[in-house]
Amino acid sequence: MKPMVDTSPAKPRLAGLYLRNMIANITGNLIIVLLNTFTPIAFFKDWQNFLLQGGWVLLVVLIPTVFTTAIVLQYRIQRPISIFRLQIHLGNEVDDNFQKQARRRLLNLPVLLALTNLILWTVASIVFMPVLYFISNKDTCFIWIRDRCTHAHLDRNLGPGGVGNGRYRYFSEGID
Repeated sequence: MKPMVDTSPAKPRLAGLYLRNMIANITGNLIIVLLNTFTPIAFFKDWQNFLLQGGWVLLVVLIPTVFTTAIVLQYRIQRPISIFRLQIHLGNEVDDNFQKQARRRLLNLPVLLALTNLILWTVASIVFMPVLYFISNKDTCFIWIRDRCTHAHLDRNLGPGGVGNGRYRYFSEGID
């Protein structure tokens, strides 16, 4: 006979932790946007102009990339806790070492997630800032690339002295 009330414990979920972490990341981004909006420094005014001229499209790539990376890293950090809770829920025997690892991870979870988010946003800033700088200064970027490619081509074909094997004798006097 089936009991009237199901008294078995629910399957353990850690979805609330993912939600809290995403809310914290969104809140942090909104605070940064507000601070950048009201900052009187010329750099941020250039940044605002860049965003208004279509640079916001890069943020459509940046933000989801960072958030997806945060979710994957959080999943990896919480995995021992999830496995431990699932094994307890299923009634399986859990190794003492794994149980200690899961408990330590649970105890250190807030610090681990905070440090992971801090490192993640720092790395994202370090990686994407040069990209955003070069894109916002398109003319400067293209001139820099053209000059580097031209000098590399001339150095390779003319040699360090600018004379080479005589194929480019017309340029030998005009190389800087």
